[in-house]
Amino acid sequence: MKIIIFINILYNINKKMELILKNNRNIVYNVMSCLKFTDRYNLCLTNKDYFENKFKKYKHHELIEIKFKDHLLTKKWINIKFKIDLTETDITDVSMLGHTLNLSDCNNIADVSMLGNVHTLDLFNCENIADVSMLGNIHTLYLSFCDNITDVSMLGNVNTLYLSGCQNIIDVSMLGNVYILNLSYCENIADVSMLGNVHNLNLMFCKNIRDISMLVKVHTLNLSNCQNITDVSMLGNVHTLNLLYCQNIKDVSMLGKVHNLNLQLCNNIPKCQIVELKKTVKKLKY
Repeated sequence: MKIIIFINILYNINKKMELILKNNRNIVYNVMSCLKFTDRYNLCLTNKDYFENKFKKYKHHELIEIKFKDHLLTKKWINIKFKIDLTETDITDVSMLGHTLNLSDCNNIADVSMLGNVHTLDLFNCENIADVSMLGNIHTLYLSFCDNITDVSMLGNVNTLYLSGCQNIIDVSMLGNVYILNLSYCENIADVSMLGNVHNLNLMFCKNIRDISMLVKVHTLNLSNCQNITDVSMLGNVHTLNLLYCQNIKDVSMLGKVHNLNLQLCNNIPKCQIVELKKTVKKLKY
């Protein structure tokens, strides 16, 4: 179990810090001996090894909570934001965990319905998760290689969304307002016509995509290894365009305004067009 703490303190006053681990009973520790305040009032570990060794024997738990007591103001316990990494643990109940969570490779987790208020959530390779309908208000959400997810229609308000390798996702029409969207290796996605407002879009190895005519406003677009794409003439206003190993593309003459262009292993592009692109494209790989 890894415990990572990053806490913003709003007041430059002395506080009592305690870490609470709940298993069969509450186990309370005063950890001020291994913590310090920085000049910006961020609470940081001064002795990481000491802190990790202190709690190493408590491998199984139901809840981790961090609180502080303000002796000068309210005299009450106040919850504060924290980041916790539970990668590869056997935790099953995540209903009480908070601000920034890394639960990647936690294959015993199936129900994440209570995590809708988390800011940043990493569920990479959590194979038993299927229902993500309650996660639509999360800012940054990592769901890569969660193979049981099929419906992402409720995630349209997520700012940064990683769905790489989610093979059972077909419909992404409701994700047009996502700012950063990674759909790489989602081989069953064919229609990306509703993703034209995405700022940064990764479609690497999305082999069923053919029509990209609606992606003209995307700022950063990765189409590498999309073998069925043949026409990229409409992508001239894209800022950063990756066409690595798109071997069926033959005409790139309209891409002279692209700022950063990768044409490596696009073997059917005439050399004369490469010569012309070198005159205007600031960063060209070929």
